[in-house]
Amino acid sequence: MSVLIQTSLGEIVVDLRVKEAPRASLNFLKLCKLKYYNNVLFFNVQESLLVQTGDPTGHGHGGDSVFHLLDPKQPRSFPDELGVKKPVLSKGSMCMANTGPNTNTSQFFFILRDDDLTQFENNTLFGHAVEGLDILQNISELYADGNGRPYQDCRILHTFVLDDPFPDPSGLIEPPSSPIGERPEVESVETRLSVLDKLDEYEGKTEEEVLELRREREDKSRGVFLEIIGDVPDADVKPPEEVLFLCKLNPVTTAEDLELIFSRFGPCTAHISYNFV
Repeated sequence: MSVLIQTSLGEIVVDLRVKEAPRASLNFLKLCKLKYYNNVLFFNVQESLLVQTGDPTGHGHGGDSVFHLLDPKQPRSFPDELGVKKPVLSKGSMCMANTGPNTNTSQFFFILRDDDLTQFENNTLFGHAVEGLDILQNISELYADGNGRPYQDCRILHTFVLDDPFPDPSGLIEPPSSPIGERPEVESVETRLSVLDKLDEYEGKTEEEVLELRREREDKSRGVFLEIIGDVPDADVKPPEEVLFLCKLNPVTTAEDLELIFSRFGPCTAHISYNFV
């Protein structure tokens, strides 16, 4: 019941309250599987209070629930899950954003303090950030305009579902790849300088050097993801210097196949180790 959220400033891992808020949890998980949140802006930040996202239009009035996306005859929103007992809100709490009772769609926010949170008691609490609170704090501190939108665009880049207890609803087809482009097609706000493009970070560097810096940042993010799901012991792990190539192979690949492929680069010895799960 966990999701890794990769943002422009780093990774956040959330655990969902699938028992207490099953409908909101299912909605979020399936929207993640549909890559609905890819490249979506953090459009409302309030320092040390909250950061809000989940609207592909970017202006805070859009977004649909997965139930409406799969069946347009269904309402855009779904009911609150507040429970008989008021939930305990705290720093890292993940809540559905709404415009009144039972108006939950795709928008959500993270709370970034522990006190004076009565204003959020009518928002469905459906998860908690267990890693990346420092990333959320950094997002909340971005310099913003009068509407709370940062002057530098900060986005959800990818979402990775690590654990999903719910079967997919009828009609849900997971896209084979992530959306192409740096912003959702329905985004209708002006594009601003990316938070990744720091004003002095690339000064004096060639185009090739800038591309290399961006590749290094992407490689680091992928390494963190592989560490979280257990594919590598550490995000910074590297093979020994004498190892040319390290990868996961299908069961029919043989050492002879690898030697044939890589012998073009000179003498080599291929070794395959199998790790069955």
